[in-house]
Amino acid sequence: MADSPWQVQVAALLEQAAQALRTGSRRRAIVALGTAVAYVQRARDQGDRFAQELIAHTLESPKDDPTERFTFKPGELEALTSPNSKK
Repeated sequence: MADSPWQVQVAALLEQAAQALRTGSRRRAIVALGTAVAYVQRARDQGDRFAQELIAHTLESPKDDPTERFTFKPGELEALTSPNSKK
């Protein structure tokens, strides 16, 4: 994977993390997700604007505008992702 853009590497790792979560393989999920985050952080540190935005919206604390960060009330996220929820 060394020659692939970071986005391809992260996408593959997120797919691995998703599969591990579905099968209950906690260690594999942790490793895949952690590695994906590390790739995004490395791209951010190298000046990639998309990686900077991705990190800012998903991992970092809100600075001036808390509306830029996704927040959910208890149970709200589960309601959005339940199979019975209407789209």
